[in-house]
Amino acid sequence: MPNYRTDASSECIVPCTHEQYSKLSELLHDPDGQPEDSHDFTVDWVDARFGHAAGLYLCSIDDGSAQPDNLPVNFLVELGKLLSEAEIPHLSIGLAYTCTTNTVGSHGGETLRLYPNGALVYPQVLWPTEIPSPKS
Repeated sequence: MPNYRTDASSECIVPCTHEQYSKLSELLHDPDGQPEDSHDFTVDWVDARFGHAAGLYLCSIDDGSAQPDNLPVNFLVELGKLLSEAEIPHLSIGLAYTCTTNTVGSHGGETLRLYPNGALVYPQVLWPTEIPSPKS
């Protein structure tokens, strides 16, 4: 039987202090701030290295299935404040839709954005109205 899952990974480290990271980690895992459904996200601390500041990395948990729409609002708002402080216009989060077997429609992906106001925005894909000629 196929096992469907969604992996998620932010496309950059959000600079912050260890105290800010700890606060966000608590907000992410606070049962009082959690929606009924699980989100399967975590934040990891990344030490400063290779010229990059220390900060947090948002990603899905191992063996989980990321559900961005279930992230707690208070977590998203606080993370958005860090984006503002770091002058990061948005945090891109890559989503990979996978399955343990190759079945029709079982794999894909997209990138969503978290904005400084805490809003999660999915892309609006527009296909061309004119179909191009095949390349030879």
